[in-house]
Amino acid sequence: MMIVLSMSNVPPKIRGDLTKWLLEIDTGVYIGNANPRVRDGLWRRVCENIGNGRAVMVFSTNNEQRMGFYLHNSERSIVDFDGFKLVKKPLPKRKAKKEQEDRAKAPFVKKRVAENNTSRKGKNGSTPKIVKNVVYSTTWKH
Repeated sequence: MMIVLSMSNVPPKIRGDLTKWLLEIDTGVYIGNANPRVRDGLWRRVCENIGNGRAVMVFSTNNEQRMGFYLHNSERSIVDFDGFKLVKKPLPKRKAKKEQEDRAKAPFVKKRVAENNTSRKGKNGSTPKIVKNVVYSTTWKH
């Protein structure tokens, strides 16, 4: 089974250890063929010794996608969607911050008065004010 392993920010001992089973075609990128037992053993070794580094392993397997993958110390996560494995990316920090601010403002948006509606008159001749799709009368009866 084909394996591609990409790593960044890893100790040199892992890089040297992997060259026993895989071929390093570029800095931190390894390819090779190994059975599932060896593949899982290599992945376990990488995860135990990588420290703060990141690793991604892609391998061929017998499923609908014809591949599988593992992630370690990544901001991304693997999500199973009806049997398909997908990679979920986090929102960029600016968008995440903006969404959080929008959620915090949400209760106040509905209370903001948009404008006077002069085309419609209330029951007692008053001009109603429109807030989004809700019409409030300016005259109160006690």
